[in-house]
Amino acid sequence: MQRKTIAVLFTLLALVLMFSAIPSLSYAQTTGKIVGTVVDKQTGDPLPGANVQIIGTSLGAATDSHGEFIITNVPVGKYSVRARFIGYNDMVIENVRVNLGLTTTLNFQLLPSVIQTQAVKVVAERPLIEKSATNAVRIVTSDEINNLPVRGVQVVANLQPGMVAQDGQLYIRGGRSDEVGYYLEGASVRDVVTGGSAAMLIPEALEEMQLQLGGYNAQYGGANSGLIQQIMKSGTPNFHVSIHSETDNFTPMNQKRFGTYSYGYSDNVITVSGPIPLLGSKARFFLAGENNFYRDRYRRFWEPFAFYSRYTPLPDGTVMKLVDSGLRGGTPGEELQSIVWDGGNVPSGATSNRYTGNGVLTFDLNKIKLRISGTTTWRRSTTNHLPIMRLFNQSRFPVTDYSNGLYTAKITHVLSPSMFYTLSINYYDQRGKTYDPYLKDNYWLYSDSLENAKYGFTQWDTYTRDPNPYDIYGFPFDRPGHLLTGYSKYKRHYIGGNLDFTKQFKKHEFQFGGEMQYWTLRNWSALSGVTTGGLLSFLRSNPDITKDQARFDKYMRSLSPNNYGYDLYGNETNAGGIFDSPRHPVIGAAYVQDKYEYKDLVINAGLRLDYYNMDEYEPLNYKDPGFNSDNLTLPADQYKKVKPFITGSPRLGFAFPVTDQTVFHLQWGKFVQMPQMSQAYRSSASRVSQMAGGFFYTNPMAFAVHPERTTQYEIGFSQQFAQNASFDATLFYKDIKDQLQTRRVFPAPSSGAQAYDITTNGDFATTKGLEFRLTLRRTHRIMGFINYTFSQAKGTGSYVNQASASLDQATNQITIITPLYFNQTHRGAISFDYRFAKNDGGPILERSGLNVMFTFNSGHPYTLSTGGIGQNDVAQGAILPDADARNRRPLEPIGSSTTPWNFNLDMKLDKTVSIANFDVDFFVYVQNVLNTKNVINVYPRTGNAYSDGFLEDPELSGSVIQSAGGEGYAEMYRAINLGNRQHYMWAGFRGTDLWGTPRQIRFGVMINY
Repeated sequence: MQRKTIAVLFTLLALVLMFSAIPSLSYAQTTGKIVGTVVDKQTGDPLPGANVQIIGTSLGAATDSHGEFIITNVPVGKYSVRARFIGYNDMVIENVRVNLGLTTTLNFQLLPSVIQTQAVKVVAERPLIEKSATNAVRIVTSDEINNLPVRGVQVVANLQPGMVAQDGQLYIRGGRSDEVGYYLEGASVRDVVTGGSAAMLIPEALEEMQLQLGGYNAQYGGANSGLIQQIMKSGTPNFHVSIHSETDNFTPMNQKRFGTYSYGYSDNVITVSGPIPLLGSKARFFLAGENNFYRDRYRRFWEPFAFYSRYTPLPDGTVMKLVDSGLRGGTPGEELQSIVWDGGNVPSGATSNRYTGNGVLTFDLNKIKLRISGTTTWRRSTTNHLPIMRLFNQSRFPVTDYSNGLYTAKITHVLSPSMFYTLSINYYDQRGKTYDPYLKDNYWLYSDSLENAKYGFTQWDTYTRDPNPYDIYGFPFDRPGHLLTGYSKYKRHYIGGNLDFTKQFKKHEFQFGGEMQYWTLRNWSALSGVTTGGLLSFLRSNPDITKDQARFDKYMRSLSPNNYGYDLYGNETNAGGIFDSPRHPVIGAAYVQDKYEYKDLVINAGLRLDYYNMDEYEPLNYKDPGFNSDNLTLPADQYKKVKPFITGSPRLGFAFPVTDQTVFHLQWGKFVQMPQMSQAYRSSASRVSQMAGGFFYTNPMAFAVHPERTTQYEIGFSQQFAQNASFDATLFYKDIKDQLQTRRVFPAPSSGAQAYDITTNGDFATTKGLEFRLTLRRTHRIMGFINYTFSQAKGTGSYVNQASASLDQATNQITIITPLYFNQTHRGAISFDYRFAKNDGGPILERSGLNVMFTFNSGHPYTLSTGGIGQNDVAQGAILPDADARNRRPLEPIGSSTTPWNFNLDMKLDKTVSIANFDVDFFVYVQNVLNTKNVINVYPRTGNAYSDGFLEDPELSGSVIQSAGGEGYAEMYRAINLGNRQHYMWAGFRGTDLWGTPRQIRFGVMINY
C-alpha cells in the first residue's frame, strides 16, 4: 500500500476510536435486541426493578420506573425469556425469535404469587409484521426451508419478492447481478473480481437468512441492489445430532422411471451441537459437514438421435455416409460406423463433487462474549459444454478444483447493560485451478505427443499437435485424446476487521463503526500456445532460448497471458510492475447511525463514508498509451496511479407502527459499490495484445473504473388482517448510475497502437416496481405464502459489453433507455403447506405433511434480429450470439419482444416417526412435477426455442448446405443443433440453454437425536 492509503486507513480507525468515547457507536452485525414491559396482570401497573433474563445465557435487564426493559446484543436465534419480580409468579415466554438488526417485543403480565404457585409458560409466535424495520426486510429461517420442495439456501432466496433468478444469475430490483452484496456471519463474501457470492452455507447450518432489498442502514455497504445476510446456528444447550441424506439414484443410468431419470445426485449432511465438555453451559459448539455430488449437473432436456453409416436414409433418397471430409485436418475418407446420442440422462461429463464444512464456537463469559466461526468448501468438477461433439473423447474433460474459506472471530465486551463494543477479525480465501485431467499442473507438456502417449493417446497429427477432429457433414467430432483445456489458476483473499460500538440511550440506539478489507489477488490464465503446440514448437526451433531470457519473456508475452501475482511462467511472485504484480484493492468505511424507536414512530438515520482504493493505473494520455511493439510491454512512466475514491452515502428511513397490526414505512438512501474488477485487473501482456489490434475482444480491459452509484426511494405498508394472516406491499424506485460499459479509444497514429476498446463507467438505469407478500401462519394444519413482484427495469445496457458490436460497426454509443434483458415484469411464488401435528390425524397421517409450490414469471425481453453467418463455424449456422454481436441487425427497438411465460410446480411429501430417542423423517420431493418444458431463452431470429430460422432461409443456408454435404448436413443440424442446442451453447449466449430443467425426483431421510 502507498503512504496515502495507510494514512487514510489510520484516519478512519482514529475516527472510530475518537467516537468510542461517546455513546454514539456502532451496531453488532450478527445480533438483534429484545424490548418490552413487565406489568401486574390484574391492575396493569408497571413493575419497576423486575428482572428479565434470557434463559441459558448471561443476557438480561431490569425494568425501569415505567416497567420497560431493553436487552441488547442478543445473538440471532430462538430463546426462552423469563421475567421475575418479588411477590409474583415467574413467567416464561418460549420460542422467542431474535432477528438480525431488528427489535423483538415481549410483554410480560405477572400474577401475584398468592393466586398461582407455578410459573406461567407461554409459547411465542413469530410476528407477522416487523414493526421496527424501516425498509423491506425478508426473513427466512431454517424451519421454513425444511418444508419446501427445494434444496439450497440460494434457491430459497430466489423465491422472495424483488428477486429475479435468470440463467444462473441473481438480480435484485433491476440491478445487475454483480450489484448484490453477500454477508456471512457479519463478514462480506462478495467476490470483488467477478461479483457474486463466494461462500457456501449448508442449509442445516442456517439460523437465519435476511434479505434487505436496497434500503439497508448505514452500517452496511458494498451493494447497490440489496443484501443477502446469513447467520449460522449456535450450539444447543443439550447434545444434538442430525443426519440428512437424499438422492435421486432410484433408476439405472439413462433408464426412465416415474417419467424421469436419475442424474446421479446425492446430498449427505451431518450436524453435531451442544455444550463443550468440561466448560459447562457457557461454551457451546455447532458443526456441520456436507457432501454434495452430481454425476450430471446440467440436467437438461435432451433429444435422442442415431446416424448409422450407409444405413440412415435421408429425405432426398440417399443414405448417410459418416465419412471424414478432412476439411478440419483429419484423414479424408475415414469412416465412422455410427453416431448415437441416447438423449434423456446422458453421460455428459459435467460432474461435481463438493465437500462443505460449517462450524461455530461460542463462549459466554458474562461481560466478555467470544464467537468463532468458520466455513470452508472444496469442490472438484468437470466441464463439457458440447457433449455431442465430445462423444468420442469421453475421458479428457477439463477439471476445475475450487475452494474457499471464511474464518471470523468476534469479541464483544459488555460495558454496561446498555453499552457494548465488538471487535471482529475476518479472513477470507478463495482459489481455483482448471487443468487437463491427465497432465494436471504440467502445462508445458500438454501438447507433447510423447507425454500424451503414456496415457494411451497415440494418434497425434504431429509431435506438438493433438488429433484434429472428424468432419462429418461439416460438424466436428473430437478424436480420442483431443485437448479440451489450457491451464489457469487464481488466488483471492482478504484480511479485514470491524470495530463496532452500540449505546442504547432511552429510545435511541446510537451506533458508530468502521471496517476495512485488504485484498491480495493473483491470476494466471491459460496460454493459447500451450494447447495449440505453439510453445513446444518454439522451444524446439529455439533450443537455446532459455539462455536469452528477454527474448523468451517476449515470446511468452506474445501468448497474451493474463498474469498478475504470478510471473509469465506461473510462479507466484510479488514483483511484476504496475500491471503484473499482485493487485491489492483496499475497502474501508466509517459510519454513524441513530435508530429512534417509540410507540408509533421509528426513525433510522445514518451516514456512511466509503473508501475505495482499487489499485488501478491509467495512461497519462489515452491516445498514446505507451504501446511498445518491440518488447510487447507498457512503460510504467506512461501511467499514473488512480486516486482512491472517498464518498458519503446518507440513509434515512421511517416506520409508523399505527397499531400492532398496521405499519407504514418510508426509506430513502444513496448507495455506492466497487464494481466487479475482472476487466480492470489485466496483465500488461493482455493489454498490449488488445492495443496491437487484429482481434475482436468481447470483454475488453479497463483502466480507471470508479464506484457505481444508486439512489433509491421506497414506501411500504404492512397489515395483519387476521390472527394468523398478514400482507405487505412495497413500492420502489431506483436511479442507477456509472455502471460499466464498453467504449472505444482512437489513438494517435504515431503511438503505434490500434483502436482499442476499454471498459469504463457510463451505463445507467432506472427501475421501479411493486413487491407484495401474503403470509398465512399455521392455522388448522394449513400454512402458506404468496410472493409477487411487478417491476420495470430499463437502462442503456444490460451487461458490460452490450455496446461492443455497435462500436465495431462505428455507430454511436447507446444512450437511450431500453428494457433490460434480465427484467421480468411479473414474477411470483405460491406455497401451500398442509401438515398434521403430533397426536393429530391418527397413526397414518400423524406428523406428515404435503408442500406444494407454484412459481411463475412472465419471461424477459429480447430483440428480434437478423444477420449473416459472419465468423461462425459452419456447424453453428447463422446463429446470432450475444458475445460477438457484430453480425446482428435488430428488426425492432431493443428489448421490444418478450420470451414466453414460465410456470413450474414442485411438491414435497414427508412423514416423521419416532424410533427410540430418534425422530426419523422420510420424505420425497419432485421438482417440475408436470415435466413442463419451459422456454427460458429464444433464438433472436425467430423468437422461439424450436427453430433458429437458418435452414428455412435459403439465402442464409443454401450455399452452406451444398458445401457441407447436402441433406446430410441438414439432418445433423436438426438433430444436433435444433434438437439439442449445441450451437447455442457453443456460440456463447448469456443463457446456458433454451429450456428449463426437466422433472427430478429425490428421496431422502432426516434423523434427529
